[in-house]
Amino acid sequence: MSFPDQFNPNNRDLFRVLVEIFSDPQRLQWELASELARVSSGVDGKDANVDPIARSKLEEIFHAAELLVSSSQDFSMGSSVYGTPNIITPPEWALVTLAEWKPLLSVVANAHAQQFKFEPRMQTDDGFNPIDMGGMFGQAAQALGPALIGMQIGTSIGNVARRTFGNFDIPIPRESKTTVCLVSTNIESFANDWSLSLEDVALWASIREIATAQLLDIPHISQALLEPLNSYAMNFSPDAGALEDKLSAIDITDLSDFSQMQSIFGDPSLISASTPTPLQREAMEQSSTMFSLIEGWAEYVASTLSSKLISSHGPLTEALRRARVEREEEQDYLDIFLGLNTTQEQIDLGAKFVNGLVERIGPARLGEIWKDAAHLPTPAELDAPGLWIERVSFLDASY
Repeated sequence: MSFPDQFNPNNRDLFRVLVEIFSDPQRLQWELASELARVSSGVDGKDANVDPIARSKLEEIFHAAELLVSSSQDFSMGSSVYGTPNIITPPEWALVTLAEWKPLLSVVANAHAQQFKFEPRMQTDDGFNPIDMGGMFGQAAQALGPALIGMQIGTSIGNVARRTFGNFDIPIPRESKTTVCLVSTNIESFANDWSLSLEDVALWASIREIATAQLLDIPHISQALLEPLNSYAMNFSPDAGALEDKLSAIDITDLSDFSQMQSIFGDPSLISASTPTPLQREAMEQSSTMFSLIEGWAEYVASTLSSKLISSHGPLTEALRRARVEREEEQDYLDIFLGLNTTQEQIDLGAKFVNGLVERIGPARLGEIWKDAAHLPTPAELDAPGLWIERVSFLDASY
């Protein structure tokens, strides 16, 4: 692992290292997050550069996908011209994603850091203050809490980078709204692992990337997703006691076995030991509804536009489903951290809603979903398309 010089474990100026850590924990937090995102997203430098031939092929496929979307009356959402896509490697995706998600992640990280603030325990009646392992390690955790959070953020994003096809597999709005990308090695690896055509996988991924980017370019849609994500973070209520109880379990008589500390600080539940507040539950329901809706739409667009062109459409969609289920566990921490449910079940819920609308009102009217903020489905309507149709019909009649 490569560290900046001032944080290099081999640096003999230990005092200077400690001063850096304790005086600027947020700087350490994001430097560690970046380093771990980069390291955990690649394997032995294998993904250092994109092959020029692969780049050219993916660019060509992307432009074909862009033409398919823009020429569709049902799916074109206004401007859909994104120019030449960024064809990048997993480590590049990880670092760009960390930078572009930083405004949201900073809110979340600052809220979670409150969990590491400890109050000293009271003395006993006789004035004796016993050795308090929870308190002792708790004070260290309070100082290193931001670094711990940065490490878990970086590792989680790095893990996602190893399998994502583009910017919007997790449809969180980005600062560079019009930027779309394809992760070449992941698309190639997925095609090889599932014995699929590279061209088929790349076309599917490109259409899905464009369809999602179009939605997130619409301000009221981005806002409808970002507001509950921020609300979830800001309403985090830390449970320092749960963390302190875990730290108290460390056996002080045998600190030579570092696995005790490693297992505790490597546990994702350490950051989310508290029970979600009512406001958090409401926020997660809203953000997960938007996630389902966007994912269901993107799946429908990609399936509809590619089905006539992709020879392995059935095997491809089945492979995508199975791959998502297999990787749900590695994304579990990121979901907990953001307050977002990205499971296959949640994607299926959105797909069922979109297909339900197609059956009832036809594909030509699907664009009404995105007309304005008032048209976006509620959590209850997501599971009952008929309710949404009734409410929107009433709204439109009232205008």
